Amino acid sequence: MIELIVFIGGFCVMVMELAGARIIAPFLGSTYIVWTSIIGIIMTALSIGYYLGGKLSDKKTSSFILSFIFFCTGIYIAFLSLFQFSFLNFITELNLNIYAKTITTGLGMFLIPSILLGTITPYTINYSLKKRNIRDENRGSEIGKLYAFSTIGSILGTFLCGFYLILFFGIKTIFSFLGLILLLCSMFIIFSDILNTKVKKNILLIIYFLLQISVICIVFFSIYNNKINNVSPFKNTVASFDSQYGYIGVIDIQPDPKLIYNNKVIKTFRCLCNSGNISNGIHSALYITENSEIIQAVPYIDMLFKIYDVKKDKKSILFLGIGGNSLLNKILNSTQMLYSKNNKYDLVEIDPYMIKVAKEYFFFKETPNTTIHIKDARLFINELVQNQQKNKYDIIFHDIYKSTYLIPYETITVEALEKIKYLLNDNGILAINVISPISGIKSNYLQQICKQLNTVFPVIKVYPLIPDDPERFQNIIIVGLKNNNKINKTFTDKLKDFEMNITVPNNIIPYTDNFAPFEKFIINNR
Repeated sequence: MIELIVFIGGFCVMVMELAGARIIAPFLGSTYIVWTSIIGIIMTALSIGYYLGGKLSDKKTSSFILSFIFFCTGIYIAFLSLFQFSFLNFITELNLNIYAKTITTGLGMFLIPSILLGTITPYTINYSLKKRNIRDENRGSEIGKLYAFSTIGSILGTFLCGFYLILFFGIKTIFSFLGLILLLCSMFIIFSDILNTKVKKNILLIIYFLLQISVICIVFFSIYNNKINNVSPFKNTVASFDSQYGYIGVIDIQPDPKLIYNNKVIKTFRCLCNSGNISNGIHSALYITENSEIIQAVPYIDMLFKIYDVKKDKKSILFLGIGGNSLLNKILNSTQMLYSKNNKYDLVEIDPYMIKVAKEYFFFKETPNTTIHIKDARLFINELVQNQQKNKYDIIFHDIYKSTYLIPYETITVEALEKIKYLLNDNGILAINVISPISGIKSNYLQQICKQLNTVFPVIKVYPLIPDDPERFQNIIIVGLKNNNKINKTFTDKLKDFEMNITVPNNIIPYTDNFAPFEKFIINNR
């Protein structure tokens, strides 16, 4: 039994740590800042728990105290699974910087259970030494054995959570599962003690055992009722998926009063988000009219389509990231009949659930010319370059975001852009969607992206969506031209009315795979 106790303690620590980062990602991102905060707080809490567990075991060791530690930890984690999203929504609305938000979140969610879990191993070891009457010459072996079981539990928790639990179960389910495991372990410890103690003492233990059963039933039915009556933790959510890459939410909002768009009455505004709060970012959106007509509702898609429209050669196109696939839908449904049987469309998306969402909720339909690649964008690019891809692209649309407004760094470093440039035909162009102000103290992210492209492409052009409000965060399309020839000059001339010159300071250095601290823009800008 004792080996099982330390095993479960180690198992729960690692599952909580990995799943914890997943919980926070839709609200605060998945950058190194978030990981540093979570790991730092959990390690700090564990060290406190180790100390307290050792001190407590010197004073008294009993199965009741050990059971009570598991009992309290299980209750905290189980109810955390019920209220975690409300807490995270509250944190995101606070006027704090990213450091304060992640640390506050980590302290509120993981400090107490990590301290309690930290007490388990040292307390259980001392409990074992006393209960089993281990001789001094054998104590080292006993301590080593129990630490090994604890570490094996951590190893199993790491692989099971990373390879299986996150992939097939939602985060709320994982935390509910952890809470119930800890509560059941607590019940198991005290039940074993009941079987091995005198009748007089059994009365108190039986009362505590019945209390445990009652609490477990309350927790179970609370979790079950929450799952049945609240499929998604967020209001207006019509579908949600907790994939191995993050939370995906499809939210329908009914305008009140009625919204008129292009002289049509809009019944529903549907958006794709990676959290339940649309203020945290919309990845794709559309309007559904009263006549069930679908209207694309993301303004920057119009700018990307305009780039597609004026480009002369466009038989082969690569889309890095699809979201709701609004751009390809617009291309294929264009009244100008731009779609041709000879055209080729490659779509790269790391998350298969995103394809499911695009098809079921954003009306994306595959064609014989459409090839979907479920793969990391950088890995896909690397493989094409390594294979010396001959069928190169006329346009590459780069529209990849995680849970923040930052583009994944590995797809925007100098090395990544050089490979993207290699995959373009002689007259090929790269179009990147960037979210940033045009000017002002918070425009340094845009300047950095421009520096990245300037380092690789001979000419870049910048097309903001809201040029009249330069200090506002907005979508900005940056186009990199592989060659500055006559054909591409004609292309840029057609878009000159939308173009804006961006001055990049000389002291900005391009970021590489070796050094790409893009997360600093979260710290400085938000």
